[in-house]
Amino acid sequence: MKSISCSAPMSVLIVANALSIACAADAPNKVIDVSAYMMEESREVAIARSAAPDFVSEDASVMALREGGYEIVAEGTNGFVCLVLRSWGESTFNADLAYDPTTIDPECLNSEAASVILPMQLYRAQLGLVGTPPEEIREKVQAGFREGRFTRVEGFSFSYMLSTAMNKHPPPYNVLYARRLGRCGIW
Repeated sequence: MKSISCSAPMSVLIVANALSIACAADAPNKVIDVSAYMMEESREVAIARSAAPDFVSEDASVMALREGGYEIVAEGTNGFVCLVLRSWGESTFNADLAYDPTTIDPECLNSEAASVILPMQLYRAQLGLVGTPPEEIREKVQAGFREGRFTRVEGFSFSYMLSTAMNKHPPPYNVLYARRLGRCGIW
């Protein structure tokens, strides 16, 4: 994964393609105490909505983590989906954070990102909930792309990650998902 910083105040543009995920270190199989990752629903909804500006999040769908994975707890009307990602999403980027129950990353994806990126994030969550080692999560996600379970972004999509509740990455920033940018070869 490569990133580009913008000079605009308080924003970083992260360009990512799920096929260029950085390798994570192996970790032993873990027995997960799922309750450590749970939060009260109204708190989770509020944190999820804090990822985007109010004019976006107030009409967005919201997903909350349950023992079996994420579930929609509020139906939206604008195509955006907000949720609070947990640490197993880090497994493909930073194995040290892969099973840290204090890690929360509120994100609000636009409709294109919700249709392409969100399925991969939900799959990583399912694997994380059963203690899958970070390297295996990474490998299964890559296999999902090879086998057609997940698709690549065609063009551009984005998500907001503006919440001050984010505790392992300094907000605010937006994420731009792109397949490829011009001749510079950034994936």
